[in-house]
Amino acid sequence: MTRRGSLLELVKSQFQDRSKSKSDGGKFARFFYRWGHTVASYPKLFALFACIITILCIPGMLALKQETDLFELFFNSNQQIYEDYTYIENNFERESRDGRFFLMMHDETSNAITPDIFKHWIRTMEMLIYNTTAEYDGKTITYEYLCIKYTNGQCQSVYGVNRIYVEEAFVPDNSEDILEVLNQRPVPTRNGEPLDPIFALYGQMYENGELVSAHGWYGNWFYDRNIDQESPEIEAWETEVISRWRDLDDPEGYDILLQCDTLWREELDEATSLMALGLLLACVGVVAYSFWVLGARASVHGRKTMLLACVLCIIFSLICAIGMTVYLGEKWNNMLPPTVILILGLALDDTFILTMDYQQQYVWMRYLQDEDTTGKSPEELFPIAERIGNIMSVGGFSIFITSFTDFIVFFICYSMTGLGVLKAFCSMCMWGCFSILFSKRPFFFPF
Repeated sequence: MTRRGSLLELVKSQFQDRSKSKSDGGKFARFFYRWGHTVASYPKLFALFACIITILCIPGMLALKQETDLFELFFNSNQQIYEDYTYIENNFERESRDGRFFLMMHDETSNAITPDIFKHWIRTMEMLIYNTTAEYDGKTITYEYLCIKYTNGQCQSVYGVNRIYVEEAFVPDNSEDILEVLNQRPVPTRNGEPLDPIFALYGQMYENGELVSAHGWYGNWFYDRNIDQESPEIEAWETEVISRWRDLDDPEGYDILLQCDTLWREELDEATSLMALGLLLACVGVVAYSFWVLGARASVHGRKTMLLACVLCIIFSLICAIGMTVYLGEKWNNMLPPTVILILGLALDDTFILTMDYQQQYVWMRYLQDEDTTGKSPEELFPIAERIGNIMSVGGFSIFITSFTDFIVFFICYSMTGLGVLKAFCSMCMWGCFSILFSKRPFFFPF
């Protein structure tokens, strides 16, 4: 028996079973048959319906914003700590934005409290903080312009051990003298500013209550609260600091690390771009594979067209999912790109089921055409609306169960969780499943 003959026998047996199922009054079979038959009978109307829903979600997608506040992403809004923090944020003066340098020894047993490291640290702070200038909107931005000031107008220096000596020339030539100063309470500083070694050093080692070594230290600076903490002036100055920091020579035995909002956003944007590129390549690969499997070899009429419609369904579903997520008040974050893969996988899984069922309808139509002696057209022998109805009566129930179950699961998770990152993830998946099932299938079947 040839391959086509064996397939035809399989289709015949399935059509006999299906006819028996319909005559037995299978409720689900009849429901999904009528669903597919109705959509195929009025294809333009249902395609228009799907497009209108997508258009209504476009304003939401265009209003999409990214959430970078880790508190909003990872603190449970159902807990008291979230309410307390929000109350403080809304009713009290917000802590000023800051930046921080770290000096970290490569070897945890090494001591950072040495004259050479102290001198290098002071030189580095001088170059990166006090001598850095940036141009923005015709103004020259310096640390003196941005820093918090004392009541006498003096600019607060970087909070760290550099306050002890201020200038490289005042650093003693042996570690014992430095440790003697650090062990005094309060620690004397050359510019009179306060310093607590507990908040300036880390990895401290003590003997008989006396500091003997440290693995590294911090250097913090703070911005004036009267300046907008999201000011582009701060960003321009931090950008210049980052550029100078990256040009530093690598010191032997230790690293000087930088932490600031501008660097964090820069690295976040870079990671997002790499993730978007990987996501794009993954989507292109999956779609190309699907076209090859469903259309490139032993092509059956309509399969490539239906796969193209599926790709459009996925795009429309993503628009709806993003739009509805924004309408619910959620924001984009770096946990959401994987939802695109989930929606893509669900839609392609449904497509494989429907196109394989369509192939059987096509084989049966060709069989009826070969057996017919009246010269009727394929539409007269086996109308498209009936073919689509049969497709849904076979594969519709399994598609409905998986998609609707996924929707319910993500809906329950969205309703119960208070984590912003998880709520946005569940919202994307929930509306992606919903739009594929109820909004985009009417667009898929007219093809």
